[in-house]
Amino acid sequence: MSDQERARPFSMLNAPKRTPVPWFEPVLAAMADAPTRYAGVVEAFVEDDGGTRFRYRVTRDGDRVRCVGMDGGVHVVANLQTEWCRGANDREVRTQGRDPRLLHVPDDYEFGVRSEQSDRWEGNDFTEPIGGPEEGAMLGRPAWRITLAPPPHKPAPMYIVVDRETSLTLGEGNDTFGTYHHWVELDLDPSIDDDAFRWRDGDRPGTSYV
Repeated sequence: MSDQERARPFSMLNAPKRTPVPWFEPVLAAMADAPTRYAGVVEAFVEDDGGTRFRYRVTRDGDRVRCVGMDGGVHVVANLQTEWCRGANDREVRTQGRDPRLLHVPDDYEFGVRSEQSDRWEGNDFTEPIGGPEEGAMLGRPAWRITLAPPPHKPAPMYIVVDRETSLTLGEGNDTFGTYHHWVELDLDPSIDDDAFRWRDGDRPGTSYV
């Protein structure tokens, strides 16, 4: 799962409320309206199997998405009617009707593939910034790096990198554990064929971390 998904508690019931921070509230509002049409490559490092680095390709147009490994194996493909998702054992594909509000994504492949859950910024689980935003860049694009405080039961903060022009999240991670998900290639004006959002002849299930 992504750093943000891993950070979330099993239930948000009875979670403390987030303390609003004046400069951060407009950032969150802009992030909620960030582009959802793009194509590119995500690099990630996760703790699974003692530490694993991998990349995957994402093509997205709103609620339609295609996520494949660098070897072309499919992790998830979805249009507005149907979803094809790789199973946990890497050898099967689950096909089911689609609720556009939902998208099933294999663990560790969520970043860039689907929008954050509606309650992501509720509670106190990595929702409150430490200090102000730090100016920087990613992919040659001016960006803000924002450090988020951990809740009392978590050992270290995490960070997000937000594109200053579009408010798209360009990366997220945890410096203490060295985990991250970052865009390493990103096209915000891609040419996308509708055929990308269906299971095509020759497609095959992807393999985790390949």
